[in-house]
Amino acid sequence: MSAKEYALDAKKSKGNNDHITDPLPTPMVVTAATDGRIETAWVYENCPITVSDRTFLVDLICVHLKSMDVILGMDWLSANSVYLGCKKKIVFIPPENMAEGEVISASLDNS
Repeated sequence: MSAKEYALDAKKSKGNNDHITDPLPTPMVVTAATDGRIETAWVYENCPITVSDRTFLVDLICVHLKSMDVILGMDWLSANSVYLGCKKKIVFIPPENMAEGEVISASLDNS
């Protein structure tokens, strides 16, 4: 995955034109296994994230995590027909031109 350094402290990003934050309507509390409960009030809207040579625009919620740069949620994975092969620890992101029904068979063929 590549993304500009979006895991910035919201205070540091103010005034930096590469990192424009918007306040969330209400603060969000995120529970992370590594860091416990984290509250945030900032979002980076429409950030380009490149995964497997495809660029997606993603709204990134700004949270401070020690061991991860970006977390893509289940809603995002589902909306983009991403296949997670937990047993073999694979992630399959289909090409843009692949029909939804082709995703599972292609993922299984590639594993």
